[in-house]
Amino acid sequence: MSRFFAEDTVAFRDDSAIIGTIERTWSETEPEPIEDLDRCYVHKSQPWEVRAKWFTEGLLSPGYVIVEFMRPYDGSCLISEDSLLLIDRAFVAGDVVKKGLSNPQSGTIISTSMLCSLQPVCSESKYNATQYIPAEGHISSHTIETWKSRATDDRDLLHGFPKSRYNRPISLHNVPTSPSVRQVSAQDVTYWNNYREEDFVIFRKSWIGQIEEVEHEVTIRLSNGSVVVVQDAYELEEPYWIPGSPSYELVKRLDRAGYCRQKYEDYGNLLADADGDFYPGQRVQTKKGNLRCGRWVFGAYDPTVAPQGIVVDVRCVKLQVRWVDSTQSLPPYTEVEIPPAFLGLDEIESGELQRYDRSKLPKIPLGEQLPDAFYSPDLCFGLHVRFRDLGAAILKYGQASVHQEVSDSTANDVNYPNNESNGFRRIPRTATQGFDMNVLRVTSTKTTVKVRWQDCSVTEESAIHLQPYLEPDEHDIWPGDKVCLQAEEVQTGNSIERLCYTHKVGVVQYVDAAARMAHVRWYLEPHVCMEVEGLYQEYNSKYGPLGNEISRLPIYDLAAHPTLVTALGDLAMIFPKGKLEDSGESSTGISWFGEVVDTCLDGDIMVRLGLEAPEAFDVKIHADRVIVIASDDAESESWYTDDEEHGSDKSEIVNSFADASSHVEPDQPIDIGIEDEGDDEMSDNVDQDDPTENEDTA
Repeated sequence: MSRFFAEDTVAFRDDSAIIGTIERTWSETEPEPIEDLDRCYVHKSQPWEVRAKWFTEGLLSPGYVIVEFMRPYDGSCLISEDSLLLIDRAFVAGDVVKKGLSNPQSGTIISTSMLCSLQPVCSESKYNATQYIPAEGHISSHTIETWKSRATDDRDLLHGFPKSRYNRPISLHNVPTSPSVRQVSAQDVTYWNNYREEDFVIFRKSWIGQIEEVEHEVTIRLSNGSVVVVQDAYELEEPYWIPGSPSYELVKRLDRAGYCRQKYEDYGNLLADADGDFYPGQRVQTKKGNLRCGRWVFGAYDPTVAPQGIVVDVRCVKLQVRWVDSTQSLPPYTEVEIPPAFLGLDEIESGELQRYDRSKLPKIPLGEQLPDAFYSPDLCFGLHVRFRDLGAAILKYGQASVHQEVSDSTANDVNYPNNESNGFRRIPRTATQGFDMNVLRVTSTKTTVKVRWQDCSVTEESAIHLQPYLEPDEHDIWPGDKVCLQAEEVQTGNSIERLCYTHKVGVVQYVDAAARMAHVRWYLEPHVCMEVEGLYQEYNSKYGPLGNEISRLPIYDLAAHPTLVTALGDLAMIFPKGKLEDSGESSTGISWFGEVVDTCLDGDIMVRLGLEAPEAFDVKIHADRVIVIASDDAESESWYTDDEEHGSDKSEIVNSFADASSHVEPDQPIDIGIEDEGDDEMSDNVDQDDPTENEDTA
């Protein structure tokens, strides 16, 4: 088993300033094919067999992994696990972890906290540059035997080392770099732009949707100071291997450490497709026609000016959204017109579209939470961010904070030669023609997590000391999970969907992982109807009140059906208790839609509301009022692709279940007594001194 996992952040032992993320490990059973092998680095001393297996068969030898660098054109590296250091491990609330894969006990992450190091993308001098340093070609300083030439005496000169235009290497310490900002709480930053793919949005306070595609309008500044909105953003290209850039620094460090590429790249073709990934401060170039036909903000088209510059603004002008659900699924079931799949600038800037910010935290959380908790699932190495509050960031991370203590664990986590933190320097709009250029790049992260283990203990751990439990077996359960003893399947008349129902459902209170025993507190009158092969319950299901009976029994007698599972991070709609607010809103935001942040031992679900509002807040809600509409375990589905047909099917399913359940015998007490090897019957009820008997909440 590999000691690394996908998305781990790692550094090279030879040079800890070389940082990347694990793309693939040798222990993956069904790896996805990797493209662009020509950009893959190998070490000059790497065994021929290892390289041949990778480049010819796409397979990794035991003990080897693929590390992916920050930008696509930076490529990847085939490297031994022994040559890497684990810097951080990506976890989010809801992930299941172990302290070691041989350890029988696992736990669920209930809170995360992250510190990160940032590097400004731009500076005043870069913005006001009157000429741009050209990209430079690379020639390796290493001559090694490639897998193609092993049978002959020919040795290919591998590509990978930058040379200056005066044909001499540039010293690493002479390359100018922007000041770094370290020990930044992830809660203080956010993604730099308003919208991106896979974000959830709320439209007109009634519809929930997920963004599938974003179309941008890109504004660039040329070397003569003129500013233009280009006609076609997708004709922009990004030059790389520019002296002073992270990519240029990376390839020099790789060469110095003995790593080379498999293929030579032409000096005149050092351009990469931006692929829609634009951000302020980015170097780009294009065709002159793309500028001539653009919309000029400052200045006018000049054919003598080179068609290259830096991005100063990126504006979202069109969104493609897949609508998932709406308030018409909730009482009083008032029909709401479905929005169009494509939203234009008018809808985007109307104030009726709100992005659902999952990283926002309440001032007074109800559940277990770290002091600097952070819930965003995608803040990672290489992401571009802004400070949420620029003024507060200056006070907290600015020049006055230069002498802040930097821990040993982050002393070498950023690829700067001087390893000094200069603090955050704000770029004033007055120096950049009114554009906000305060965008920063995440160069390293350090994650701390809070874990609730199967025995209900809660500990705080460094992410690098935990391992993801990626393949739990069907009997693994955790405190707060809902489980059933048995479920009967019933075929539903005219429907192609199969349903099952159960009348014995409970909430896991405690699990003895070594003994494979669980303590379960049972609902009094549950009546749950589930899709046999689906992930959703039918709308007429209910749990009802939770009783005081707690049973101890083997986990093999329990079934954690997928439809019973509500996981942290799920997005859910909330049925009203009594009268629903007229607008579906409260004073702190929409109250009918939120994110699950905890599953309590008393069966309630803790949901975070108001994430589209200035302030978020947590509420505990009975499970009968919560309907999961989007889960990380499965893509969210829309009930509104074909209203008439789907509505007919759904009605048939519910009616068929009602008919079938009407013939079920009255619920009888279920004997859960189990005889062990010594023929001693295990007690149905937990002893009075059991520590979990009176524990109702997480």
